[in-house]
Amino acid sequence: MALDLSLNCVAMNRHMSNGFTLLELMVTIFVVAILISVGVPGFVRTIQTSRMASSTNDLVTSIHRARSEAVKRRVPVTLCASNNPLAPAPACNVGGNMVGWVVFVDDADIDGNGQPDGNIVIDPGEIILEAHGALPAQLTVSSDAAFISFTSNGFRRNGPAGPAATMILFCDDRGNVDQGGSGSAARMLMIGVTGRPQVGRDVDDVNFALTQLGGTCP
Repeated sequence: MALDLSLNCVAMNRHMSNGFTLLELMVTIFVVAILISVGVPGFVRTIQTSRMASSTNDLVTSIHRARSEAVKRRVPVTLCASNNPLAPAPACNVGGNMVGWVVFVDDADIDGNGQPDGNIVIDPGEIILEAHGALPAQLTVSSDAAFISFTSNGFRRNGPAGPAATMILFCDDRGNVDQGGSGSAARMLMIGVTGRPQVGRDVDDVNFALTQLGGTCP
């Protein structure tokens, strides 16, 4: 009787150690492949949307800061695009887009008339309030000017060489496609004459910006 029990246990252990059959393994691989094909695109889209929102919000926050500092200090404050925003002595890139930017107190009296010039140039001695490094390379940023400047009453002001930015467009490789409840995959930022930035998320908003800027998305 004891021998029979021992043989039964050995047979049972052998049966339990066989693992997956080929059919079970194929079914498992098939199910995993389906989950990956469904889940990965959604995960990538979530990362893209988060990156787009974060980058847009960073610029909006910087614009708000520039505007509030101009009102508080009663002098012009400028946000300008920069190719070297994190350098010890950054410079404005008036011919570029808002990929990286600097917020500074634009109050140097260069011409000696006793008034801040607000010349959209980071002159020696001017205070740098904020420096933002380059945005993610996956984003394409276009605008109708490379600076936004504010008067002491918070209104948008033009520079000596031309008008300030009124429209900035953020795109990635998804283009201007409807994402459902979240609106377009792209973002359009408008800066009104009062200096307040507004974010447009609808496909029509982005199309309007594309028409005005004469560009593509992406």
